[in-house]
Amino acid sequence: MRLAELGAKVLLAYDPLAPPSKSAVGESLPGAARPLLQALGLLPILKNGHRVAYGALSSWGEEALHTLDFILDKNGTGWHLDRPRFDADLRTAARERGASILDKRLLPPERRGSEWDFSDGIRSSFVIDASGRQSAIARGLGAKISLERELFALYCYVETGNTEETRTLMEAAPKGWWYTAPIPENRALVVFHTDRENCKRLLSVEKLWSEQLSETRYIGERLAGQAGRPELFCTEAGSRRLASFVGDAWLACGDAAMAFDPLSSQGLLNAIYTGMRAGEAIAGALQGASLDAYRDRLEKIWESYCRHLQQMYALEQRWPEETFWQSA
Repeated sequence: MRLAELGAKVLLAYDPLAPPSKSAVGESLPGAARPLLQALGLLPILKNGHRVAYGALSSWGEEALHTLDFILDKNGTGWHLDRPRFDADLRTAARERGASILDKRLLPPERRGSEWDFSDGIRSSFVIDASGRQSAIARGLGAKISLERELFALYCYVETGNTEETRTLMEAAPKGWWYTAPIPENRALVVFHTDRENCKRLLSVEKLWSEQLSETRYIGERLAGQAGRPELFCTEAGSRRLASFVGDAWLACGDAAMAFDPLSSQGLLNAIYTGMRAGEAIAGALQGASLDAYRDRLEKIWESYCRHLQQMYALEQRWPEETFWQSA
């Protein structure tokens, strides 16, 4: 989008037949995204079927529940997203700014002279990998992925009769940590972040879901009245990054470059920011500039993220005998 605004000819390819991205489970966007969205002219799309998020509740490091009121934040309230609608509106905005949209999955290209050669005669002088956690283009070009910390998210969607609750809720538990947030159409997203082995057990032994849910206090209270185990889905949610964010006439942004632990609540914000900076970096590269500044900026973001994530996990010391927290 930003690259098209700067005058480049842009083709945005996506697979319309692919299921909703499992890396997009979070469904929420913090108020910190407001300046970025305003700079991109995208604030109006947040009025299209999304819910305002007025705050967050958390039980972390101790049983007490702490409240964070977003209206006291300098950036204001956040949003609970209808993610498919949000993504579709972003594509529409990109088209309105001059990008062409191709509703087809593209395989990694081959380098031919000074251009990249895709299938169907599509050629490009530069490639952006914005394929999410799979980093499909970068890996196809030989880039390596580094998994910093393994984490799995077991998630489901439940109906809720509470249409007034607008706050997210996070709670640490013996075998991981829980998160729930209201989403449009009177539903709630529920996510349990845990290790690989526990995730396997929860998927194979039906009673374990309710047993481990009973180890919570606040999540259990919010989900009271939900009968039985809901339909569960699992996705990898750990910290990971490309060994190199840029290459010969290509770069990666968003989760394709570096994917954050959901505890940071920064994944979608980072995708918007790095996408904007990627467009600006490529516009410069097409005029002969280096990509070093873009690479260095992402390295600094990663270093800051890792430092803060370690500090956040270190705050929770109630279950030192549990495998999940020993590796946190």
